[in-house]
Amino acid sequence: MLLIALGILFFVIASVQGGNLTSFTALIPTVIGLLFLIISFLARKMPERRSLFMHIAVLLAVLCIAGGAMGIQSLIEGDLGLSTIEQLILFILGIDYTINSIKSFKHARKQRAEMQNR
Repeated sequence: MLLIALGILFFVIASVQGGNLTSFTALIPTVIGLLFLIISFLARKMPERRSLFMHIAVLLAVLCIAGGAMGIQSLIEGDLGLSTIEQLILFILGIDYTINSIKSFKHARKQRAEMQNR
């Protein structure tokens, strides 16, 4: 939901600043957020495939990191525009999601191993 709101917020801000609705790239986080929602819905509807959907979600988060990393280059070049800020937020959220997913995967693997040892 945060990515959806982020994309819409930056789209509105860019549109107000530019005076027209031409900044559709600002909606990229919204599209990514919608994909996360779809993946989450599918994981709940098909619990037997939950692991697959969670791995797909992590792949999507890694794409967020890759796309958001462009903001680092822009920041180094001295650009502090809206797109750079949005990319950096996308980068940080992607890293956070990936790290927490890895922790979750490790925890699930540990629990499975404990259950098998009983």
